[in-house]
Amino acid sequence: MAEAREACLGIEEKELVDALWEQAKGGNTTAAIFLLKARHHYRDNSPVADQTNVQVNITLPGAVRLAEYKAAIATAHPELVKQIAHDEHEEQDDGIRIDRA
Repeated sequence: MAEAREACLGIEEKELVDALWEQAKGGNTTAAIFLLKARHHYRDNSPVADQTNVQVNITLPGAVRLAEYKAAIATAHPELVKQIAHDEHEEQDDGIRIDRA
């Protein structure tokens, strides 16, 4: 029963769209505007921009030498340099870290 109803609605829709299409082709401006809005998402004489697009710009710094990078880190975060030096000092030759906490 539901399948028959769906089939009838499909036929009805096709006939209505065809009739509206013929009206639009015949110069009926209202029919043409309706088709543009309903089928092509037009609003205010222009298509609606696809609002699902997201643009992300990432600006990366240029390449620097390792020594320059280390100097910049040391200047910006001297506490990190001290912590790294301390951690390296705490490691044994076999790579096992000694926690003294």
